[in-house]
Amino acid sequence: MTRRCVASILAAALIAIAAPASAGALTAETLHSYFKAAGIKTEEKDGALNFSASFPDSRAFSMMARLDPKTHFLYFAVLDLAVIKEKRPSVFRKSEKASDYNYGLGLTKVEWVRDTGEVRLSQSFSTEDGFSQGAFLKTLQSLLVTAEKLAPELSKL
Repeated sequence: MTRRCVASILAAALIAIAAPASAGALTAETLHSYFKAAGIKTEEKDGALNFSASFPDSRAFSMMARLDPKTHFLYFAVLDLAVIKEKRPSVFRKSEKASDYNYGLGLTKVEWVRDTGEVRLSQSFSTEDGFSQGAFLKTLQSLLVTAEKLAPELSKL
């Protein structure tokens, strides 16, 4: 089974878990309760929840979650995986590696923030039909697994 096939299956499974998991749209209060139940301390900054997460005995990653209260769109990101110092957009757009990652990652995407040069991983989706504690934990787990796998390669971009 190819990497792309596995990534597609995992993405479909995450969607299946997240969609029917709870009634009603995700709220900021519920998202805060998920972090609290997971024992993750957050800091609010510019409308986002910043936090650090890792697996036991692994590198901790700086992360961010942002929930749009109007659209119920949830954005999760692993921050500062790498920095591309050149400010030209072509540096990232022409990177075949980044394109290959985005093609095979399913819901997870590699992003480049032009202003800071930061390279991050993200997942974003609608929570209008609900988002359970289990889906929350699976999303974090998925991002951490991907970050641990790709961080060494992304730092070489």
